Amino acid sequence: MKGQGSTEYLVLLGVVLLVAIVVIAVLYFPAGASSDVKASQKDVGLGLGKIAYPELVDGLVVYYKFDEGLGSTAYNSAGKNVYDGTLSNGTGWASGVRGKAANFDGDGDYITFAPGSSTRCTFAAWIYPVGSDDGTNKGVLGDSSIASITSRVGLRTTDRLFRVHDGYDWRGVGQWAQGAWSHVAFTFDGQTRHLEVYLNGVRGYSNNLSTYSGCNPSTIGKHPGSILFNGSMDDVHYYKRVLAPQEIEILYKNPGYP
Repeated sequence: MKGQGSTEYLVLLGVVLLVAIVVIAVLYFPAGASSDVKASQKDVGLGLGKIAYPELVDGLVVYYKFDEGLGSTAYNSAGKNVYDGTLSNGTGWASGVRGKAANFDGDGDYITFAPGSSTRCTFAAWIYPVGSDDGTNKGVLGDSSIASITSRVGLRTTDRLFRVHDGYDWRGVGQWAQGAWSHVAFTFDGQTRHLEVYLNGVRGYSNNLSTYSGCNPSTIGKHPGSILFNGSMDDVHYYKRVLAPQEIEILYKNPGYP
């Protein structure tokens, strides 16, 4: 009798588990669900994916998805109630690498934000440059003080390099694509003064500097002495810590994450 009871219990448990799996499947992708609904549910899945990569949430102070699609505010999706960005001088909207993106016409457009200073930082974004290879430097990230590693970050159009100025010279990697999406990133540790620059998830520059010792950005789409960025930007991440190479690769391979 005891053996029979155990068998019945196991059968009942199996039925309950099967029903639970079916219910989850129906709720996650209900029959006839539209592509938009499925995309939304995939977003939820990516959100839950933070559990798999919790480090990509740690230290994240600014995350602009740019999915507003209207208005003059880029809302910070990093779980903070501060650091929203302000679209200035007609900065608009366009289709993004995923959802919407901020659009810059190269004629006065930029975004201001104020995440504050830090010793360590990581900047990452998707960029869609347009225009000609005219030899100019297009601003991506900057601050007016010219006193930190975030002072002058941009694109050189001659050889399509993504570049960071180290106080003495430009340090860059290439080649980004004109009229297509590319992922750019850099990390900086002010204690060791170590800079790394990435393009499409691959580290192309790594060296110790002798100048800057911190980060303090204030503009997206321009920096002192640059021609303003012309094109679109999406998924801007700003961390107050140094991301490891494999973390940069995760951001590149998963637009919209975390």
